[in-house]
Amino acid sequence: MRTGVYSNTEYDIIKNKIDIAIIGRRIVANDKLEVIPLATQLYLQLYGTQEYIDKYGMPNTPQEIQNHLFLGYINEEMNVQEYFKATHNSSGESITIPMSSQIVTNDGENGLAMMLSNEIIVGMIDIAAKNIEKVYNRKIVNILPDWHAQFMNYYLIKNTLKNQKNIELVSEFLINCFNKIDYLT
Repeated sequence: MRTGVYSNTEYDIIKNKIDIAIIGRRIVANDKLEVIPLATQLYLQLYGTQEYIDKYGMPNTPQEIQNHLFLGYINEEMNVQEYFKATHNSSGESITIPMSSQIVTNDGENGLAMMLSNEIIVGMIDIAAKNIEKVYNRKIVNILPDWHAQFMNYYLIKNTLKNQKNIELVSEFLINCFNKIDYLT
C-alpha cells in the first residue's frame, strides 16, 4: 500500500499508484477516486522563535508585519504571493497587506529551517507548530494569535480501484487522527 500527504497541488494518485492521499484542497470524486472530507480545519498562522522576538520585537497588529522579515510563499502555479490576507479569529474582520518579502519558498521544511535561525517570521499550520516545539524542544511564539492567514480543509482521497482491507484500516485510522486534532488552542 502506498500513501501520500500533499498540501494543495493536484496529484494523480491513480497514475502514481498511490492508494490513499491526504490533500489540502477539494478535488472532484469520480469512479476511480473517493473523496472524504476530514473533520478538521487547520489554520495557517504566523510563528517565530522567542529569540526572534527578543531581538526584533513582537508585531502587535497585522500591519506591523510589514516592518519585520516575513517569509513569503510561492503558490502552486509558481507565482509569488503579493499580499498577506489576515482574518481575525472571532470577529471575522479581514485585512489585506502587501507582502514585502524578500525571501520566498514553496517548501515547509525550508521555512522551518529559516524560522529556527531566529531571523524570520513564517506562516505555518497551527498543529505543526505545536509538534515543532516538542520535537525541537524550542519555544515557538504564535505571532498575532488572534489572526490567521487562511484555513485549509483536508480531504482523504482513496483509490477505488483498490479494495483492500488494509486500505480501509489505514483510512479509518487517518480519519480518527484528524477527528482528534485540537486546533487554535
